[in-house]
Amino acid sequence: MSYYTDTEADTELDLGTVIAGLSRHIDDFGTMLAESTIRPRQIRLSANGVADAAGNALIVFDTCPQGSEWGLFQFVVGGVTWETAAVGSAIVFIASSPPTNPDLGIPLFNVLDEAPSMPNVSFYLEHQIFCRPAEALCVKIVGGTATQQYAARANFFGRTMR
Repeated sequence: MSYYTDTEADTELDLGTVIAGLSRHIDDFGTMLAESTIRPRQIRLSANGVADAAGNALIVFDTCPQGSEWGLFQFVVGGVTWETAAVGSAIVFIASSPPTNPDLGIPLFNVLDEAPSMPNVSFYLEHQIFCRPAEALCVKIVGGTATQQYAARANFFGRTMR
């Protein structure tokens, strides 16, 4: 013998479907929440280099760690202070094995940007320039003053890759 009328049985079946659907949505929300807690974080790196007798300097930033990705959004290059006169131009590039000799050429496909004069501030879009694991942002100063110190700062958004 049934304790439910037809109307009550239909309501119970619909309620079970609704609960199952809500359970799926809660699981989806939990996954979305877990992924959103790995928010991009801002990373500020500074580096400097001294021009050699030929007027070339090499500035190499830290490499991006394994499991991460850095998106460059602001870059500043020039003398040690804003007021320091800095002669030359700066070539910005990414290298998987950062060079150590400032007099060596840079492969054209590695060049990302150039600062024709210094000091210079550049801004980039969110998905424009990335450093991937074991890659480093590098700057080559060309035509600089021998023994002058050059400085650069890079602002990145760091993300954990999945």
